[in-house]
Amino acid sequence: MLPESAVLSGPEGNYVLVVDSKDTIQRKPVKVGTVSDAGVSIASGLNGDERVVVLAGAFLNVGDKVKPVIQKPAQ
Repeated sequence: MLPESAVLSGPEGNYVLVVDSKDTIQRKPVKVGTVSDAGVSIASGLNGDERVVVLAGAFLNVGDKVKPVIQKPAQ
């Protein structure tokens, strides 16, 4: 589950921003599954090992360098 703020939309559909191994922002198209109070499930497009941007995604662009802060998943 991701926070709703992590899923962005554009002319080509829904996507999330991920941080690659060089701490650079990349865009990944996703298909949204169910939406609940707990967040949004991703039906396809992510492998599960990506570092997904969950805050301030609207202020980032593909290719931007970032210093990620890792948030542990809720138990």
